[in-house]
Amino acid sequence: MGGPWLGDAFYAYTAAGLYRTLDGGASWQLVTAQPAVESFVFSPADPNILYSGRGYPCYKGGPHVPFFKSVDGGASWLELEAGTDLKPVAVHPQDPDRVYAIGCDGPYLTADGGQTWQLQSADIFRIYDVLHIVPAPSDWEVVYLGGASEGGAGAVVKSADGGRSWEPITGALPELWWISALAVDPADPNRVYFADPHGFWRSEDGGATWQGSTTGLEEVVYREGLPFDGLRAIVPDPEVADRLYLGTVKGVYVSTNGGKSWEKIEGQEWEDEEILNLAVRAEEPTLLYVTTAEGVFVLPIL
Repeated sequence: MGGPWLGDAFYAYTAAGLYRTLDGGASWQLVTAQPAVESFVFSPADPNILYSGRGYPCYKGGPHVPFFKSVDGGASWLELEAGTDLKPVAVHPQDPDRVYAIGCDGPYLTADGGQTWQLQSADIFRIYDVLHIVPAPSDWEVVYLGGASEGGAGAVVKSADGGRSWEPITGALPELWWISALAVDPADPNRVYFADPHGFWRSEDGGATWQGSTTGLEEVVYREGLPFDGLRAIVPDPEVADRLYLGTVKGVYVSTNGGKSWEKIEGQEWEDEEILNLAVRAEEPTLLYVTTAEGVFVLPIL
């Protein structure tokens, strides 16, 4: 859907192509079937601007992967050669030209709408592949990355200076597996959340200390017979402090105490489905958008 917090205009990709809604999901219009733009982000400041690229399959290899940009809501796309092999993951909330993307050698940042890209290099990216890049919405100088080593170990890495330097912030925790989900509070850049296959973690001081929990998540944290990436997506509620949503391999869970405990959302047709993505409408009325293989579902939040 292109972002964790949405307004009236946003997008969803299906096997048929890219769809757009202008009324918060009440109705949808197909805007393009080609090129395939299943991995995309769009600008919160100007929803007509989108970036798309699947990223290069770093370990499998293969042909180069094109990178595209649209400035007309997905109706037409321009290939940007400078972004070849990159996967865009975040657009600045006020500046549609500032975009973070994932490359095989680390995070990349553009300040000119994808015409040029700068590798945000650090020695740690020789060890950990970047899986997630999450700039703090309230302060884009603060950036968190979730990664995994070739052997499957996980780490969260932080920059407090816009990507000029990086430091790991989860080294004191028990051995982590790869980071399967990562999120930052929309109002507080020091409040960060992540999940690995074994559980959920929260920090209120920018990663200096962490509190972990699996309470209520016993059905979806890793055990024999379950997928390794059972915890898929974390979205903080932009209106209610300490309310979090967690998309999993088997439905959606909600926490009202900052992740200390979780309760499954029941009574929905998707309650036992594999969740592909989550987003929250950041305007009134508050809505939860749930993406499964069957489509996008809308749940009013009271």
